[in-house]
Amino acid sequence: MCKQYDYLIVGSGIIGLTIARELSILKKNFKVLIIEKEKKIGFHASGRNSGVLHSGVYYPRGSLKAKVCSKGARLMSEYCIKNNLPIKKIGKVIVPVKKNDNKTIEKLIKNAEEANLNHQVIDKKQLKKIEPCAKSATNRILYMPDVSIVDPKSVLKNILEEIKRLGVIVHFNEKIISVDIGKSVARTSNGEVKFGYLINAAGQYADKVAQMFDVGQRYSILPFKGSYYKLRDSSIVFSNGLIYPVPDLSRAFLGVHTVKDMSGSTYFGPTAVPVLGRENYNGFNGIKFIDSVKIIFYLTKMYCSNNQGFRNYAHHEALNNIKSNFTKYAQRLTIGLREQDLLSSQKQGIRPQLFDKIKNELVMDLKIEETENTLHVLNAISPAFTASFAFAELIAKLILKNSNTNAKK
Repeated sequence: MCKQYDYLIVGSGIIGLTIARELSILKKNFKVLIIEKEKKIGFHASGRNSGVLHSGVYYPRGSLKAKVCSKGARLMSEYCIKNNLPIKKIGKVIVPVKKNDNKTIEKLIKNAEEANLNHQVIDKKQLKKIEPCAKSATNRILYMPDVSIVDPKSVLKNILEEIKRLGVIVHFNEKIISVDIGKSVARTSNGEVKFGYLINAAGQYADKVAQMFDVGQRYSILPFKGSYYKLRDSSIVFSNGLIYPVPDLSRAFLGVHTVKDMSGSTYFGPTAVPVLGRENYNGFNGIKFIDSVKIIFYLTKMYCSNNQGFRNYAHHEALNNIKSNFTKYAQRLTIGLREQDLLSSQKQGIRPQLFDKIKNELVMDLKIEETENTLHVLNAISPAFTASFAFAELIAKLILKNSNTNAKK
């Protein structure tokens, strides 16, 4: 028997959960189902998130990231405080690691001013008081005092419990197999589901789900693995908050920086190395032949064209896989760091980065596409976790608007 739901959400990551929450708050007495292929929440990107609530300073005005990041950070903070979830305001410094970072740091300062973000432009003397072990190549440093960290798995668990109380049904160990677009029926590993509206929040598989609906054919997900080293507890190096380098804004990644968890431990990372499978966390696990061939093909195309400076980036990340080279990059941020201070850790994740096959480049902004009764979150990359509550508000309003429009036809 085909079960019927008003809203079917594919994926129980932070995006799927917050959209379900928002829809349940806005629309009473509607049946919402989330299907998740894993046996629990937080198995992939959302549960492996750094937990940093980003300020939004990196993102250009007019981008979707800029629109939802700072508001999302505020909403996430409020949610954690209201629900007694772990949260710490620890602040973040963005330091130039090269003399020629001046132009970018000025752009970041301008972004902070235009977005009305709480920030301070500090010098090396002030930096020493905030982060005694940090170093900077210039005397213009950006300090974001309001940046906080949270525990991602606690957030996911709390939202899951909340939406269940609101009546949302969640099925684990269930994945979408195929769809009948005309009948609005999804065939899953557990049977058939008829839906009024489908939201694709499938993360690493968002492109594959979208293409079942003939959406996003020009895109493919490329997986990039991020790994971290843990700072030895006995090291003379420490960080009070977060120390980030001035990034190359033409690239999708922020570079090696420090991350702190709720226990106070400090990590350096992440790397951002292309891997051959969407779940290729270790060795040959998670590699599928056809996927790996496509990944190699698209990476080769980007390397040859050198769009977005990808060739130099690839060389940089290849060297970063060698611990001694990784240490050199980490040493640009901190005084006194030694290679033996960095310990291997299990902290890692895979970023499902959207690739545009026509432009032959990585998609830098959050990306959504729609049909009459479906919406596909194709590029839910950082700062998607930070932005999730604000992003969900935007998505839910768009869905309800579309639903009302279709109902009048």
